[in-house]
Formats: sequence, structure tokens, C-alpha cells
Amino acid sequence: MAMGRPRKDPRDPVVIMRAAGLEPLEPYPGAGTPWCCRHEACGREVKARYSNVKRGVGICRWCAPNAPVDAEDAAALMRTAGLEPLEPYPGTDTPWPCRCTACGATVTPTHGSIKQGQGGCGPCGRKKAGAGISQAWARRRELPRTDGEQAAEELQTFGLTPLESYPGPAGLWACRHDTCGRDVEIRLHNLHRGLRACPYCPPAPGGRRRWPPDEAEALMRAAGLEPLEPYSGRRQQAWRCRCTGCGRETLPSLGGILAEQGGCRHCADVRAAEARKTDPEVAAADMRAAGLEPLEPYATSMTPWRCRCTTCGSEVSPTLMKIRTGGGCRFCASAVTGKVCRVVGCASRV
Repeated sequence: MAMGRPRKDPRDPVVIMRAAGLEPLEPYPGAGTPWCCRHEACGREVKARYSNVKRGVGICRWCAPNAPVDAEDAAALMRTAGLEPLEPYPGTDTPWPCRCTACGATVTPTHGSIKQGQGGCGPCGRKKAGAGISQAWARRRELPRTDGEQAAEELQTFGLTPLESYPGPAGLWACRHDTCGRDVEIRLHNLHRGLRACPYCPPAPGGRRRWPPDEAEALMRAAGLEPLEPYSGRRQQAWRCRCTGCGRETLPSLGGILAEQGGCRHCADVRAAEARKTDPEVAAADMRAAGLEPLEPYATSMTPWRCRCTTCGSEVSPTLMKIRTGGGCRFCASAVTGKVCRVVGCASRV
């Protein structure tokens, strides 16, 4: 008689389940069948498979990292945060209507946000934030204040002369910069933080500076532009002006003028066209070489130019560009074409 495969001792799975923290509540059903046990860590009844527990997984679904949230535990967490649920648990990321036990307002936080430590009641949160700001201002008022004489002495160390009484460390203080003589408004605590005393003076050789409105307008007028609105204080922002050359409105920037880019695009195009324009004497010589005598001054290479053909005496208006590409008098061209046609016709009849 052939001997079959020996069965394992049913006590072995029990030992493995107990080692994993599970107490079996029924006999061993098989490796792949759910086995009713009690998890000693949380006390819940679970159904774990022996094959999964043996591999170290699937011990307790309630204690797993992605475990489902128990409705009673979720409600208890909300009550701990001062919120009384008004509806059954909808899910960890779904708004959950609750009533704040402190102010009585109806709010809709999520279980996940409360679990992360966020507040659940907006009105109470704003009230706490306002109280914190009030306490911060109260602590600030308790700090020792700098008197006016001491502040004026500190101001002189930065090369500034005060023009009014000391407004406080955070108040704008009208002063005069001793280096450039301009009136500026600074805050004493900004100077303590290392900011420069005068925004109009460059911070270093070759550095950027803030242009005063009067100097900015003078630069625009020197470039042939009359400002139509006040200077915004930003060198790269478009500034509506009128070109004194052509009278058109344009939108240059102070930065472009400082970079010598020009302010009026129309005038720039006209200057570029003038630079590319052919010398009138050279243009007239090209026309005469094609058998055409100009009858008016040269305009542009694309403008019809009234001329007289020296061959047939007809008045024509070709462009210099057409002449340079092999064109000429259209009447002479028609006559030549007719002769060719007659010759070809005769040849065909022959």
C-alpha cells in the first residue's frame, strides 16, 4: 500500500497564529480559508488566512496602515476636537457636518483634517488667531521704545537728516540724504536690517538706482518724447508718450531709453529705410543703362518712377526693382514679342 503525504500537525498553525498575535476561535480550516481569530493588540475579531499570516501579512485589517476607519472611533475623535457629528461617518476625506460645542456653529470639517491636527471650526479659529495677534501687539507695546533724540542720532550715522519728528521704528520718516540732497522716506527698522538709506543712489558702482520723476521726464524729453502721464517709478513699465518728431503716441519704457533702444518705432523704421535707400544718382544711372530717362526725382526702389524710353519715346513708370531684375519699357517689350510671334507663325506655315 502506497503511503500518502503525511498531514501537518494542526497544532503548528495555531502556534504560528499565536506568535503573530492572533488567538484562534475555531479549529484550523485550511491554509487558504479565512480563520476566525481575535487580535490581541486591538481585541477585535478578524478573519485571517494562515497562508498570509505565515508570510507576515494580513494579520489585522484594523491595525494595517491603510486600515478602514471605524465609525465609532471617528466620532470619538471629532468629539475630542470639540465637534458633535450630525450625520453618520461619510469617509475620512468627505466633509462631515458637525456642531461646534464651543460656539454652536454648524461646520463641515473632514475626519482626515482633524486627524492631522487642524482645527474644525472656522469662527473659533479666526477668534483664536485674532487673540494671538492682539497678544503679539500687546507684547510689542511692552518693548522699550527708542526716543526721538536717540533715533535722530542713529539716523545721522546713515547719512540722513530728519525733517520731522520721530514717528516710531515702523513709521515712514521724512529725511534728507546728505550725499545726494534728495528727500526720502525711510523706516528706522529697515535701516537696522541693512537696507540702503537712499533709493535714488546706486548701492554699488554700476548698480541700479531709482530714477526720480523729474529726471525720468528729462531723459524722455532728451530722447524726443513728451510724457503724457506721470512716471510710475518702474523703469521697465510702458510709459505713454508722444513723439516730438512724428507726433504719434508711443509706449516706450525708461529702461529702453537708458539702453539707447529708441522710443518711437515709426521714426526708427523711417530712419532704417533711409539708411537702406539707394543713392539717387546710382538709381538714375541704372535707369539710363536700361534705356530710360527719368522725368522726376527718385523715391524708392518699389515706387513707380516716371521715365521716357529713349528707344520708342513712350512714357512709362516702371520701378527700379523691376529694372534691376531685367525689366524695361513695356511698349518695346510688346513690339519685340509681336515680331517673335510673326516669325514663329511664318516658320510654322513653312
